[in-house]
Amino acid sequence: MDYPYRILVFGSICSGKTFFVKKLHAKLELPVVHLDDWFWYGEWENIGKQSLLENVCKFIDENEYWIIDGNYAVIRDTIWQHCTHIYYFHNALPILIARAVKRSFCADRTGVPVKVRENSNLREPAQELIYEILRYHFRKKPGDMWFCKSVLSMNGNLRMVKGSDLVIQKEIQLLIKGDIV
Repeated sequence: MDYPYRILVFGSICSGKTFFVKKLHAKLELPVVHLDDWFWYGEWENIGKQSLLENVCKFIDENEYWIIDGNYAVIRDTIWQHCTHIYYFHNALPILIARAVKRSFCADRTGVPVKVRENSNLREPAQELIYEILRYHFRKKPGDMWFCKSVLSMNGNLRMVKGSDLVIQKEIQLLIKGDIV
């Protein structure tokens, strides 16, 4: 079955975005962009947000349906009106910090962008992840919440999700059944 979805998933570091997208991709088989994989390369160098935006715009022009995973405001603010579904992932601060510690010691380094993983031995140290979580929580989250409110006020299809295994499975089931329009 073809799923006519254009899905954006954004939110805090360690909130479950990428886990959700991997599970969603396995069910829907839509093309996926992990923005961190496009943005970061080598020894944590990046291509710049404008280049990332250009690459994403080209991708959505070339693909009718897709899933985009990542929290880059320049992308989100530009493409959200093309989305059929938007998911905002958030969790309580202690949960995010616990996940950061677990992720920093995880042998498979799943949080590290592919190109960085292939071209360096760098891991995401727990203190850097926790710093980014706190920075997000106190500086960026208010902007994301404002974005969510503005999308919802325009009758946008935005779901606010606390990324746990059970909630993620439920969201995927609702999406596949068409209960989320």
